[in-house]
Amino acid sequence: MEDSLDGVGGMSDNYANDDLYAVDSGESIGWIDFLNLSEEDVLRFNFADVDIVFEFYQQYAKHHGFGVRRSRSEKRGEVRIRQEFVCHRQGYRSLKFYSMPNRQKRPRAETRCGCPARMLHRMDDESGCWHVAYFSDAHNHHVLELRFSSILPGHQRMSEADIEQMNNMGKGGIGILRIHDFMASLAGEHHNVTYTTRDMHNVNTKQRKEGGLDVESCLRYLRECKANDPAMYYKEVVDGEGVLQHLFWCDSSCQIDYQVFGDVVAFDATYKKNVYLSPLVVFSGVNHHNQTVVFAAALVADEKEETYV
Repeated sequence: MEDSLDGVGGMSDNYANDDLYAVDSGESIGWIDFLNLSEEDVLRFNFADVDIVFEFYQQYAKHHGFGVRRSRSEKRGEVRIRQEFVCHRQGYRSLKFYSMPNRQKRPRAETRCGCPARMLHRMDDESGCWHVAYFSDAHNHHVLELRFSSILPGHQRMSEADIEQMNNMGKGGIGILRIHDFMASLAGEHHNVTYTTRDMHNVNTKQRKEGGLDVESCLRYLRECKANDPAMYYKEVVDGEGVLQHLFWCDSSCQIDYQVFGDVVAFDATYKKNVYLSPLVVFSGVNHHNQTVVFAAALVADEKEETYV
């Protein structure tokens, strides 16, 4: 069992049998007027599960200019029966982070200031619903205006619809900055967009690594090149799980250059300068104008002898 939460406060008597304050899904939260909720109103809510509770408190915090995070919880066996959520500035940073030996970088700016604002929820044994047992919105720091709340890390998120819209616009060659501006125009203002351009880049990177979008786009491009240049040659090597390991390519111009100027071939591996940390191998030579010409190129997963062969 984790740290006990006894003695934090009593459960409000106002919540009982009030269907207006029953929240059974994330969609229900969208209808709540958080700006005009009083502390008495908050104490009357009950929730279907603890994840909906956290979503509720996140939305409350966003409308009131602060971030939230999960804190202590209590279990009975394997079942969680209490959960506390706190302001993102609750507590203090441990002193060990300032006294770490051989620190290469300065510690990040301190953000925690012991803020006492928090919300405690308790599960009712009979109904299984979660009720607000204690709530305090007293902060010991300035909170942000609503239009700036989305810049707090806890409120930066992209919905599935936004990700799909970004992907579709990206396929059309539109850059991240212009896509973000477009999303802001749809939302009314930039502060209404709940994510930054950095978040969009992070989503793109995650998709590429998990879904192989870079590989798919690359092979599609090579197929299109071969359709226009039948003499072009490329070959990919995948492992047992279908993950691309090596890729070699050269078009007809490269092959002609090799036939004419291939007496001397320079072999160079540009070492892991790309996002996948794969060496880029370039085969090149010099033409009759003393200019560098590329004969072929390859991306490899390793630099073993059999790979190069």
